[in-house]
Amino acid sequence: MKLIEVEIGKYKCFQKTQKVEIDKKITAIVGMNESGKTTFLSALGKTNYFDENDKDFKFDTTQDYPRTELIDFEANSTDKGHIISCTYEIDVDLLKKINSDLEVDVFSVDKFTVNYNYRGNDTVSGVIANDRKFIEYLSSKYQLSDTTKTLLSTSKSIGDAIKLVKAEGDVDFDKFQQQLKKYAFNPDGLNDLGHYIYSIYLEKAMPKFWYFDDYYPLSGKIDIQHMKDNSANTEQDKTAKALFELARIRPDDILSSTSEHYERFIALLEASANKITKEIFNNPS
Repeated sequence: MKLIEVEIGKYKCFQKTQKVEIDKKITAIVGMNESGKTTFLSALGKTNYFDENDKDFKFDTTQDYPRTELIDFEANSTDKGHIISCTYEIDVDLLKKINSDLEVDVFSVDKFTVNYNYRGNDTVSGVIANDRKFIEYLSSKYQLSDTTKTLLSTSKSIGDAIKLVKAEGDVDFDKFQQQLKKYAFNPDGLNDLGHYIYSIYLEKAMPKFWYFDDYYPLSGKIDIQHMKDNSANTEQDKTAKALFELARIRPDDILSSTSEHYERFIALLEASANKITKEIFNNPS
């Protein structure tokens, strides 16, 4: 999954909404001093930071809302306070997996947007699945009455289908509803299957971000036990943790291994470092 567009609203020095398309060849953002490069990247980092426990990378109204408008914003409870919207392109293989798992082609969306707000009511848009087609497919697996099948054919959402009352001849009605409820993440919504797909597949596939505003060298020694037992507190700790996550190495993997496996861990860390260098200095042309 790739980030393809960012729309930033009210965030620190940004007071007017600006939209930035993220081309696949972009590896760096260039601009004059005080033009907002750091602010833009820090906002992006807070949307899905690699360490969800890092309090420094959570949106905060007091710290992040433009100071010149803060008083008016806090007095206006109807203003959600749009911070940033991120649009992602869904990988073709992920689309195939979703439809394969659901056993019927009900999802064909190739991009969606996540909107972040100061009020804490972040929203997702564009994740639309074909509830009606999925209901029809699922109902074909059960012995249901003609009356129920007719009502199901007019149901606009899984929520509507769940509200149906058992009719005469519905041998498998209870089993059918129990199965249907597994996909009703939002029973009162208009597109329950879309919510299910986002929660189970898309949210987990969204890229994580790692942000730093200076060069923090790794310490000469990294205490693996300390990394396992404690959250990253210093910038050096955060850098080490991010590098290990990029290499897909867990502290437990090292602690439970023997010396003969260390060379593999070193190779993975070196590969990660080389990957970072290659991506940062890659020539877009």
